[in-house]
Amino acid sequence: MIKKMIATAGAIVAMHTTQAQLKVLGNGNVGIGTVNPTVPLHIKSLNSTSFIMEKQSTGAWDNVGLDFILRSNMPPVCIYSMEYGGMTNGFGFGLNIVNNGSEKNVLRIDPVGNGYFYGNWYANQSWLWSDKKLKNNINTSTKALEKILALRGVSYEAVDSIDVYQTNKSKDSTTQKVRKMTKIAYGKSMPHKSQYGFVAQELELVLPNLVSTTENGTKSVNYIQVIPLLVEALKEQNTKIEKLESRLLKLEKSKSNLREDLGTGSVDKPKATSIAYLYQNTPNPFSQETSIKYSLPETVQSAFISITDLNGKQLISLPISNKGENSVTLQANKLYAGIFVYTLVADGNIVDSKRMVIVE
Repeated sequence: MIKKMIATAGAIVAMHTTQAQLKVLGNGNVGIGTVNPTVPLHIKSLNSTSFIMEKQSTGAWDNVGLDFILRSNMPPVCIYSMEYGGMTNGFGFGLNIVNNGSEKNVLRIDPVGNGYFYGNWYANQSWLWSDKKLKNNINTSTKALEKILALRGVSYEAVDSIDVYQTNKSKDSTTQKVRKMTKIAYGKSMPHKSQYGFVAQELELVLPNLVSTTENGTKSVNYIQVIPLLVEALKEQNTKIEKLESRLLKLEKSKSNLREDLGTGSVDKPKATSIAYLYQNTPNPFSQETSIKYSLPETVQSAFISITDLNGKQLISLPISNKGENSVTLQANKLYAGIFVYTLVADGNIVDSKRMVIVE
């Protein structure tokens, strides 16, 4: 009898304590830490942690998850914690959705803070930290144009999904590591399968710092960091264009002075053999060979015709030994299809420059 009384008293005390910690209203709302639950499950805590769900290790994979079904006609959402033993010996966080009976991973954060989002990301704006105080050894990028020209932009169609291996183990160090094949959605979430970009393996050969490789071997590209290189490459190219424009102005001025010396507005043919002159090549355009006619006075000691590309890089130099009205022949197979500039240089001075076109 005494034992029953003690048990009953203990139950009353337990119920009183429970009422202070757990409250169930007539409408079905349950309160933990509050006596006035306003939603079906209302948890209130003065501590920093208000909810803990723990699962005892039972094997090579330790997953702790919660499934949420928001509406009867909507797919459930699963929030889970997964151990990444084979990666960093810690726990990560993930978010899955289930649609038409198929569960898909849409968000994953590994123990070191790397995030993986499988799907399209829409936002009004995106800002990246770039303050000067966050950087050391700041230098202007060099040879940017050379690097950009070495890249290959491609168009491609994205695959629907990829299969990758993830290596995990349980907290029990004696448990053997397990490599599990995981299917990750990729192209299915894109509005258009046809895409433009780089191939990471190719870009890695030129700009290795812009390519990252995940634990499962999949490579990704930091497209944002290509932009500063494009800026510097554009500036380098603009500098070359300005030099070519300056050179062209000098050539135009030289041609104008030549017209005055010849006493005529025509530059088709000089009237005096005492002035060096360069004619337009014929035929132009050409695919086999072309003739470049020139005129050199007898007083010239040395002369040659330089052939360059549009960036000013010399490709061929044709020495000239005959004076007066003469010509040299250029074979198309010495170059390639494109636009070139040929320049007559006499005694170290540029006489004139003209353009010629080689076609296939």
